[in-house]
Formats: sequence, C-alpha cells, structure tokens
Amino acid sequence: MASLSRTVLVVCPEGSTLRVFTCVARFWGWSLGRAEVVPLPSAQPAPQPEAVAAAVRPLVLRWGIPPGTEVALVLPAVVGGVLSLAAGAPQTDRAWIDRELAGRIPFASRDIECDVRAAGPDRSIQVAWLPRTAAVEFRTAFARLGLALGEIVFRAQLYAHAARETGAEGRELIIEQWNGCFSFHLLAGGRVLRTSMAQTPAAREFADRLQLELLSLEAAGRSPAVARIVLAGAQRRFSGEFEAAAKDAAQGIEIVRRPAELSAMFLRFWRGGETGIWLVPENPPAMARRLAFAIAGIGALLAAAMAWQVSALGDETAALEARATRLRPQYQPLAAKERQALSAAATADAVARISAETSEPQAALLAVFNALPRSAWVTRFAFEAGKTTVAGRGLDTESVVEKLKGQPGVSRITGVDEPELTDGDAAPRFRIGFHWAGRADERRPQ
Repeated sequence: MASLSRTVLVVCPEGSTLRVFTCVARFWGWSLGRAEVVPLPSAQPAPQPEAVAAAVRPLVLRWGIPPGTEVALVLPAVVGGVLSLAAGAPQTDRAWIDRELAGRIPFASRDIECDVRAAGPDRSIQVAWLPRTAAVEFRTAFARLGLALGEIVFRAQLYAHAARETGAEGRELIIEQWNGCFSFHLLAGGRVLRTSMAQTPAAREFADRLQLELLSLEAAGRSPAVARIVLAGAQRRFSGEFEAAAKDAAQGIEIVRRPAELSAMFLRFWRGGETGIWLVPENPPAMARRLAFAIAGIGALLAAAMAWQVSALGDETAALEARATRLRPQYQPLAAKERQALSAAATADAVARISAETSEPQAALLAVFNALPRSAWVTRFAFEAGKTTVAGRGLDTESVVEKLKGQPGVSRITGVDEPELTDGDAAPRFRIGFHWAGRADERRPQ
C-alpha cells in the first residue's frame, strides 16, 4: 500500500529560520505529516541554496526521507516574481511573452525559467519566473541530498490562492514582513499583479515606502488603486508601531489583519492543483483512489472465482509456498537496505551530537559530506584536538583521499587499514584520518 501514497517534502525559508514539513497523499486526499523549524546559518533576504540544503540534511536523515523524494520549495518574491500580462497573443507565443517581459524583469529571457498559464475571465496571462542560476543551484543542492526539486512556488501565489478561496473582491495590497524586510503583493481576482520588496527597519521608513507604493499604483492608472491593505503573516508578526505607521500612510484605505499559516496555505494550494514554475502531477489523490478501487475489484473477482473452484486454493497455496522458497535467497538486498537505514540513523545521531558541541567538528563533518558522493555512507566519525577519523562504505579509501584533497581546511590526509568485509556485503569500505585546520574565514579574528 506504500506505493499508493505520495510524499512531498516542503521547504519554506522564513528569514533566519527554515520551516520544513511533509505533505502526504493517501486515498482520502492530502494531509500534513511531520513539521519542524530549524535555524539557518545566515539571515539574508535571498536564501542561499547550500545553506538551505545544509539545514535540511539532518531532517532528511532523522526522518528517513527516501531517495528521490520530490521537494516543493516556497521562495519569497525577491528571488523571482509573478507578473500578469494582458492577453495580446496566444499563451504559447513565447516570442511575444519575451518581449512583454523585457524591461519588467532584470534578466534576459534566456536567463530565466518560467511557467505561463491563463488566469481570470479577462484572458490575462500569468507568468511565474525564476533566475535560471538560482533554479540550477537549488536543484543541484537538493540532488546532493538525494532529493528531486520538482516544484517552486512563490509566496505571493499562496496569498493569491487564499484570496480566491475567501472570495475577496477588489484589489488588495498584501504586506508581509520578511527578515527585516517587507514584501508588497498586489492581488486582484485571485491573481498576482506585481510584487516588490523594501528594507525598512524603522516604522517611519516603512510608512514612507507604503506611501510610495500607493502613489506608484495611482500613477499607473489603476482605479481604484487598492481596496484594502492586508497585514498578513503569523500572529504578532506586526508590532503596534508598524500597524500605526501603516494607518497613517494608508490615507483612509481600510487596513485589516489576516493570519497566515504557511503550511495550511500550501496544503490548500497543492490540493487545488495549482502550479508554480514546474507543473504539479495531475490529481495524484484521485489517481490513487482509482487504483485502489481497481485493485479491490480485481480481488473480488478472484475471490469469487476461487470460491467456485476449491481445488484452485490448494494450487495457489502450493504456488505461493514455492515462490517463497524461490525468493528466500533474494532477501539479502532487503537486509542491505536495513543496514543502510541503520547507518543513516547513526549518521543522524552523530550530526545531532556534533551540532550541540563546538563548530569545528561540525565543519569537519560537513567537509566530508561535501566531498563524498551520494552513493557513499559515513558510519563512524571521531574528532579530537583537530585529528579526525572517518569510516564508511560505498567507496574505496584511495578515492576518498583524492576527493578530500580539494576541501578547504583538510590537511595531512592518511588512509587507515580497511576493515574486513562482512559476509554477504561486497561493498567497498574506507577509513581515513586527516587533520582539520579550519577554513580561513573561521580562523580570522573577530
């Protein structure tokens, strides 16, 4: 029955933290699985792919996420954006879309990845775009963890989908606080018209920027420009000082607070079959239900046939016993998978212990992870006074030594005598030792 369900790992950078949860599709639809919030090494307006992957790695090991699991990455609008274009040509005319995007985004059309779809009764076209370099970096970072980046969804699209569900009328200016910055999403009819971002740490600066946003909408000829201003996000995200500044700058426009739980918004977005840059698979819950009904129908027919032929039950039992005898020698791959699961759990425990200690063991272990391919597993790790010993399987000692030579902070690499192979396991093993000198940026005095 495991094949009839589907799990998506959702990664949401939120300022200096990273919210990670799983969405699971079963017969009755999508549901929220495990969830956790972990800190990011650095707080930047644009999340860095390597930092996101490094923060996700312990959860992947601890939760036992299988290789090949699809990742849905929810990015802030500052990384890419969503634009609404007037329908002047067919949706498939990429040359016309490229001309419309020219001048409206700071990238050439060949340097972006985008998804185009029709939206609204006015036949307008909505374009979600992302810099190609960012897409490649995120895809590569997750691939090193054995995961597949399958969906990128901008936060503005989540708010637009929530507005369609609530039936909000008129244009809304969604204001979302993001890591000391504010994102402004202009929505109309459940569509994203434009997004912008400003770094305004003080309430006075925030009020000035809000006035500029409203003036720019009036100058663009949008009448009415904004029906209401929505302060969105988690509860208590906006302080009273910023809310008072927004009321002063709103010039009589209605201001409302709207709590937004990102995991619930994404779950409704996914259930609705919405798309980001890459398409969501076609209605997987319905496909799983149809498959289950088909299997149940076939089983009922087989049971009815065997009820009329009692002798067939004995033949079937004998065939199953013979099959079990024939498959018994093939159980070794299952045992190997179990050992891999135990190795992953041991690695997760080691990473958890190292994260609670000083930063040098964690940096040394990260250097080993960066050097090893996905097919290799670390089974033992020891660090004492700069001397590091690493053991694992899936790669020979000479290859590991060559891969570690290019890692910063690693010196005096030596190979240790390899352990003997256990019965039934012919995978190569390695055991090396090296001296961890630390990277140059870590040794620089503060």
